[in-house]
Amino acid sequence: TVCGKGKGKGKGKGKNGKSTTEAVAGTSQKLSMVEKLKLKRRRRGQDDGGEPKQAGGPDLPRERVTVMPVAGEVIEWKGKFGWLSCSEDIDHEAAAKHDGRIYLHAKDILTGEPLKPGAAVEFHVYVDPSGLGAEEVIPHST
Repeated sequence: TVCGKGKGKGKGKGKNGKSTTEAVAGTSQKLSMVEKLKLKRRRRGQDDGGEPKQAGGPDLPRERVTVMPVAGEVIEWKGKFGWLSCSEDIDHEAAAKHDGRIYLHAKDILTGEPLKPGAAVEFHVYVDPSGLGAEEVIPHST
């Protein structure tokens, strides 16, 4: 006989009354901890009724907003991306997103050099599903 009040290893039930093994489309194999985490991540967002997280990053489809480059300043730099302010008002419905800041990814810096907050830059503005972004960015030497 087994002593103690525990259910024993692997005998627990999940939230829905099924064991982890039963919950995976009727399979009868045990899942590793990594597989359980992957399954949990896949399910996340499905049960909460919320909208799926919007994609972001430098590879979304873009539409250029400016004809001529505009001047601006680096507000924040995080290593691979950052935020710019623009010296001119951008007349676009997406301009209010991100507190009026303009997204910049390192791949959009023509010189390839990292930027520092306060650096003066020149760039074209584009819009994508995430908001406004900067491309063809040229840092001005100070």
